[in-house]
Amino acid sequence: MKKPNLNIALKLEGPESEKGLIRLDDFLRELRALQEALESIDRDMNGRSTLYYRVVNLSHRSPAKVVIEPVLKQSLKGKRLGNRWGHLPKQIHHTFFETIHQIRDCEPVKMGVSEPVLDAISNLLAGLGKDFRGGSVANNKMKFQLDEQLKERVLDLLKPQFQSVGSVEGQLLALNLARGNRFYIYPEVGPRSISCQFPESLFDKAQAYIRKNVRVYGTKFFRENTGFPFKVVDVTRVELADANKPYPEFTPGPINVIGPAADAAIRDSREEWEECE
Repeated sequence: MKKPNLNIALKLEGPESEKGLIRLDDFLRELRALQEALESIDRDMNGRSTLYYRVVNLSHRSPAKVVIEPVLKQSLKGKRLGNRWGHLPKQIHHTFFETIHQIRDCEPVKMGVSEPVLDAISNLLAGLGKDFRGGSVANNKMKFQLDEQLKERVLDLLKPQFQSVGSVEGQLLALNLARGNRFYIYPEVGPRSISCQFPESLFDKAQAYIRKNVRVYGTKFFRENTGFPFKVVDVTRVELADANKPYPEFTPGPINVIGPAADAAIRDSREEWEECE
């Protein structure tokens, strides 16, 4: 059976001030943002990181290009486990591109994209127009431009419709320090995850509470037509949840993909797919 091509190509064109060449620190930051987006999807689906990524092609020519491929971690391989987790590289690869399709083309109320993934993709686009002129992310079937249209779409999705002061409860599973301090909690009901922005004074406590059930106090942000917050900012307090009411362990579930398949939606716009070979 032929091995599926799961290569992912990231191309970046540097700013005019650098004669179209990308600075190393900017290139590494963009590559890390791509990795974080992929790992966020992995954690959403499996409750942990199951893959690592290796570089299979690297080009210095402008625009700079790196090609990576997902690989199942060694701890999930072996005779004892058989091929139980062998589907994960393909599943996460596919879900990543479907997620970008959702962000670009679906109505906000129909989206199933979690906050950690949305934040990571926002980081991927943060340097557009300053650190790099343009770019793209592609596999051997589809390609998405890292352009102003996608950036505006992400920024619109991150804007709240209304807010209130209060608290939320869930399991704290991830810290993200890329653009300000934030962690993500996974509640028993409501959204799959909630992004929580916290001050430096709460860093030690947030770190100590990873994989624990917590209650977070602050300003809750809501999107239109939803009764659940998607983000908490100005966090004032984080405390362990009531020990007498144990919170259920995180159970991975499918990420809902609504709308046409990304392959069909962008088939007519394919070009330069050989760059992922």
